[in-house]
Amino acid sequence: MALQPTSRRQAVRDFKRQGILDAAEALFQEAGIAGTTMRAIAERAGYTAGALYSYYDAKDKILVDLLRRSLASLNQRVRTAKPDDALAAFHQFFSDEPAAFDLLLHVLGEAERGGLNAEGDRQLNGRLIPVLTALAECLGAADPAAANRAVLRFTAFAIGHQVLMRSRRLESLGFDAAALLREEIAAIQIA
Repeated sequence: MALQPTSRRQAVRDFKRQGILDAAEALFQEAGIAGTTMRAIAERAGYTAGALYSYYDAKDKILVDLLRRSLASLNQRVRTAKPDDALAAFHQFFSDEPAAFDLLLHVLGEAERGGLNAEGDRQLNGRLIPVLTALAECLGAADPAAANRAVLRFTAFAIGHQVLMRSRRLESLGFDAAALLREEIAAIQIA
């Protein structure tokens, strides 16, 4: 079956957008998010700055698309984990994908600086909710509201735990990061 002209154009556009996202992701890892300009992304992706703006008119939109892509991977990881391992899989994803964690922190920090635009916020929540829902389902709680609260508590713990692990703060304070994670998972699954 041949692609229709519109489908073909959209497929080419999507392919080019993925190349831009790949270039941006590499630059964010090399120079940091704040240190990466739209011009640098365009150059790395093989475009002029003007051509890049026809795909993404702001760096925030690139960040949102990258985070959406990361959250889709996270959702896959959580959903393919055994129910008893889903919380650990959520936490491990950010250990395995430090760039995704940096991106998450940056985008979450945007709220302090005025936040994402309404569309970006809607898209982000659209990817985050399935991950949190999958975690809540794994808890098997009779009360969905209680499961959602437990998942949000764990998410807050996991983000803080990642920050403290990455800064080596847990180690310098004499805490075993793995033991803290096991204790938190056990406490949440009991709740």
